[in-house]
Amino acid sequence: MANEAVPSIEELKESVADLGHTAADTINANRKAAAESLEKASAAIHEKADQLPGGERVSGFAHKTADRLKNTARYVRKRDANGMMRDFGSGVKTHPVPALVVAAAAGFLAGRAFMRNE
Repeated sequence: MANEAVPSIEELKESVADLGHTAADTINANRKAAAESLEKASAAIHEKADQLPGGERVSGFAHKTADRLKNTARYVRKRDANGMMRDFGSGVKTHPVPALVVAAAAGFLAGRAFMRNE
């Protein structure tokens, strides 16, 4: 009786796979809109960059940021969710320590967010 309530390993694998497919489908469905938003942000930053206080240094930083947003938009248009996950996995393998630091920081921030909601 108690075993009926506990899902099997195969059921858990199937649930995780379904969740992964749903997430990938959602990402793929929203890629175009995300890329367009990134490009609009890039254009707006480029347009205002030379008007920012702080001189050439701030302006140059703003232009570089806008260029990175535009490159990110191209990447999002070009790669589907599976391709992004492959790239992410490669980055983690290439740079494991920074990946662990980022994961720890994200976990800490997520934990704090959940603690506030209680």
